[in-house]
Amino acid sequence: MEPAMPDPVLPRDGILRTTADFVLRPATAWDALGSAPLELARLWRHLLVLGAIGPLALFLGTWRFDSAAGPAGQAVLLVPGSPVNTTGFTYAFPLDLSPLAPAHTSALLDAARSGVAFYAAQCVILLLAAGVLWLLAPYCQGKRDARASLAVVIYGGTPFLLSALGLVKGSLTPMLVVGLIHSCVVAQCGVRRLLGAPGSDASMLLGFVTMALYVLIPMLAYAASLAGVPLAG
Repeated sequence: MEPAMPDPVLPRDGILRTTADFVLRPATAWDALGSAPLELARLWRHLLVLGAIGPLALFLGTWRFDSAAGPAGQAVLLVPGSPVNTTGFTYAFPLDLSPLAPAHTSALLDAARSGVAFYAAQCVILLLAAGVLWLLAPYCQGKRDARASLAVVIYGGTPFLLSALGLVKGSLTPMLVVGLIHSCVVAQCGVRRLLGAPGSDASMLLGFVTMALYVLIPMLAYAASLAGVPLAG
């Protein structure tokens, strides 16, 4: 049987092709990824580009619907446990942004700060999830591989990163739930293919990662407040 021909519209190694593969054909995408050396440059590019979708959507939504926000200078940042969150819960904490600019900052600057804060938090949480996955993998019959752990989190989180487009409007936020569920499935497949953990152990490993993040994220938020980052709550 002849091998399937690549889509002539999308480059084989382009971000659009990679994104489409992990959303529509995750098993095939993981197999192809596991057959070649993992390139850190591609991983970072994927994270930085797709990770900008949510912040841009939040920026547009905050700017457009600023009057519906909370007190002046304060934005509520909903932080998913991780793209491999298997519980469906979210941990929320407010960021007090008022000290970062004069009291009468324009709505545009408020929206920009919200987007930047979301982008930074999102990247930190994804990297933290990769670190926890790397640390715990051997306890679930997986291998401890830093690049593979990073790939599982970043590529596994592709559907969720895309669904963050729903932040542009409140009525579209259910898109994030759909994206989160899809990311759980994609990430679990990645744990099996790249880290070698069997099915039940792969699910257990993702559950451990989620629980660890629920403990670590509040600790990091507290540490950031001690370092001078204004956190309200």
